[in-house]
Amino acid sequence: MVIAIVVFTLNNNRNNTYLRSPETIVPVATATVDISRPLPITSVQTCPRKSLPQIRQLKINKSQSGEDFVLLRWFNGLCQGTFIELGALDGIKFSNSYLFEFALQWQGLLVEITPPSFAALQKNRPNNVLVHAGVCEQRQTIHYYNSTANKTAVPGIVEFASPQFRQRWWPDLKADWSNSVEMECIPLQEIIEEHYVPAIKRKQHIHNSTSRVATTTTNEAVHFDFLSLDVEGAEDQVLRSIDFDKVSFGIVLLEADDYNELKNLAVRVFLESKGYLFLKSEQRSYWFVHKQFDQIYRHVLHQ
Repeated sequence: MVIAIVVFTLNNNRNNTYLRSPETIVPVATATVDISRPLPITSVQTCPRKSLPQIRQLKINKSQSGEDFVLLRWFNGLCQGTFIELGALDGIKFSNSYLFEFALQWQGLLVEITPPSFAALQKNRPNNVLVHAGVCEQRQTIHYYNSTANKTAVPGIVEFASPQFRQRWWPDLKADWSNSVEMECIPLQEIIEEHYVPAIKRKQHIHNSTSRVATTTTNEAVHFDFLSLDVEGAEDQVLRSIDFDKVSFGIVLLEADDYNELKNLAVRVFLESKGYLFLKSEQRSYWFVHKQFDQIYRHVLHQ
């Protein structure tokens, strides 16, 4: 049996180079800039900055290890931004994007593979594009599993989980995977072009939007201010499913694979080949920044 469910909604919406953010200046290694490629265009606009005490009082910081506060170093005082979060769960628990929606009026694309979590996501984050699917480099049928043997639920795709991961988190997974669930796995590029772009076009049409995000056709570039990946070992599959000539990000953060350092290295090399500079490993995540971040956000960061 193949289960394939895709749902989306959107209500009414020459040494070191220094990359500047509202709260910090971060030195990164010089990278070659391809001046023949158009500069990505962000939708962010300046707005009043939020203090950390304000945010804590509102109880809208939901990240598992403070990742949203790290992102805030770059984007505090910038409203109307966009994000992609894969492994969105119910949209609240461990969410890296929740703070940005409810403090800075951002919207974006949230993808979740777990059926119960997706049902909750629809209730908790209805103002975003919501997709229930796995994400793979190529469209295919995969096996989804979420063990009941551990107190902590760690759902994922069996094909992309290492043997060590399966033994640690899915001890009750049968050898023939017969107690897993088949479902469709879709390249992220297809999700963006088939669901996110049309939803944004409808929103722009309804509101006669003057958004600076280029989304008129699927051949135009789309920029997201950050990409957050927590997909239990399938990060490389997700990244390779993106057409980086059409889609760009200001910041990329992804959960490192504790069971496969070789995969972590491959992901780092791949992103660097696409123009993203490795910043650091912090809070269980690898952090990357677009090599032209300073130029993309110059109109809002240097006012």
